[in-house]
Amino acid sequence: MQRLVTISVMMLILPLIGCVTQLDSSQGVLVTRFDKVNAGTRPPSIHNFTPGETPTVYVFGYGGQIVTIRLYNLSAEGEITSETIYIARHKDKYWGFSDLSKGSYKAVLEVGDTPVAETLFTVSQ
Repeated sequence: MQRLVTISVMMLILPLIGCVTQLDSSQGVLVTRFDKVNAGTRPPSIHNFTPGETPTVYVFGYGGQIVTIRLYNLSAEGEITSETIYIARHKDKYWGFSDLSKGSYKAVLEVGDTPVAETLFTVSQ
């Protein structure tokens, strides 16, 4: 009986983990500072921002595909913005958000209607 319960729990949990876990390091989403974005190199992932810095959502490895990026304010419990765009082959795409107020945020990357990666970050003041 315990084995059946364990298997049932795993069947419920594993699909949820797969929806938001980045499984391939050659594809994904990260947040960095706008001044760290340079053509041809992946910027470092940064999770804490201060006044004057521009949090920038950077999508990599999805060239040749249509993706949607959604930005959520976790402090206010709501979606701030979303954009669906085609990323040219062998290219990355980024969005800068210079007007974010103090709070916690989540960027979610979707391909089709499926979330494939997400990242969290904060803005302090």
